[in-house]
Amino acid sequence: FDIPRVGTTDAIDWRLNFYNTVWDVDKLEEHPTMVLTREWLWENRPVVDHVSILHGDFRNGNFLYDKDTAKITGILDWELCSLGDRHCDLGYTMLTAWGHIGENGKFLNSGLLDTDEFIERYEAVSGLSVDKSRLHYYLVFNI
Repeated sequence: FDIPRVGTTDAIDWRLNFYNTVWDVDKLEEHPTMVLTREWLWENRPVVDHVSILHGDFRNGNFLYDKDTAKITGILDWELCSLGDRHCDLGYTMLTAWGHIGENGKFLNSGLLDTDEFIERYEAVSGLSVDKSRLHYYLVFNI
């Protein structure tokens, strides 16, 4: 693992280069949505303020938990792990594909917590703030 430098776009540059290569090798033809999204992602790369261990696929289905205590007891499926910006894993966990609308009518990220509570608890436990603009970037990146 190379360690991205704080204050740079190293981490996202490496991930974008990887996924650009995958897309270029596997695509059947150019697609306007992909072209525009790739351009936007490159033009809006955020710098990392704190290097974190990223799971790369952290969502319901990739963790084990104790039903009685609601505590996570194990994390599975580490083949996409890397070092980078915590907002990347947060955004991935918040994708609509992994959640649902709860009884209160709010979207539950990975079926766990609504977005405001999810962010609030993350900040409290980690001691790190969530930057909404960087989170938005990684929500687009992860789609």
